[in-house]
Amino acid sequence: MSLKRKSGTLTHSASPKPSIGIGAGVKAESLDSKRPRTDASGLGPTRILSSTHGRFQHVDTAALELRDRLKSDGTINLELAVFQITELSPHLDASAVIERFKKLEKVDFNPVNGVFTYIYDQQYSTLPDIRTALRTKSTLTSGVEYSSFRSSLAPGAQILVDQLEREGQILIMRSLKGQYMDAPLPPLGRANMLGLRITDHGAAGIGSRWRSIWWDDTRERGRAGQRVDEDFVAAWADVPIAEADDVERLLAAEDLSASSTAPPPVKINAGPAIKKKKRSNRPLKITNTHMKQQGIDFSKDYEPPA
Repeated sequence: MSLKRKSGTLTHSASPKPSIGIGAGVKAESLDSKRPRTDASGLGPTRILSSTHGRFQHVDTAALELRDRLKSDGTINLELAVFQITELSPHLDASAVIERFKKLEKVDFNPVNGVFTYIYDQQYSTLPDIRTALRTKSTLTSGVEYSSFRSSLAPGAQILVDQLEREGQILIMRSLKGQYMDAPLPPLGRANMLGLRITDHGAAGIGSRWRSIWWDDTRERGRAGQRVDEDFVAAWADVPIAEADDVERLLAAEDLSASSTAPPPVKINAGPAIKKKKRSNRPLKITNTHMKQQGIDFSKDYEPPA
């Protein structure tokens, strides 16, 4: 029961009726939040939009975003381009964005099959071109960043980079992310408990774990030796290694001791240090007494003879 003031008097309002089928601790607002909300027109439930929906407000901005997507993928068909425009900029005219997109630099459109292709500055599509580029750009102290080198690769050319690694011509540094983040590191030549090897690409596809690529200059100069067989690597990993250290026992058998327990060397006293003569900081006094024989006294102002 509640009290309300109306026209200067206090009136009693009826208590609300208890809700049916609702627990004591559940509010009616919680039920309203579970119901599908309708739009202002009342035609049906409101569409749940993505976080990027309606992000771009201008035709040029939407076209530039579409070109960035094309640069990453290499090729995009017309249907996918229109879908991205309607998703990111639903209030813009898709045909106007497409026409602006066709006029951008490094964008090529094939009207026969309706496919957009990105024109890279320098595309590497063959194995000799990729080998030459990696050999030229890689140094002994710094490799080639794959994030920047990927933009110069033709679509599908990552498999050629993987072939160079399997042949032993390049070395690839990989990141431990995805399934490798929490799982134990795979041993050399073996798979871990998840069945993953250290050189596998992961669920994201080929090249998803590559960080930098190094040209194997040591192998090129013939100083790397022959490639170790994988069976030998696996057999070497199976060799048991004792955890106990036998170095102390071997030293004791030879009447020797470790350097950590040996007494420090005796310090030889070289005797008292020789004291050096103390130098005075007093400025030098110039007398020029030998000039007095010629009648010149520097203690007075000089007056030339007449």
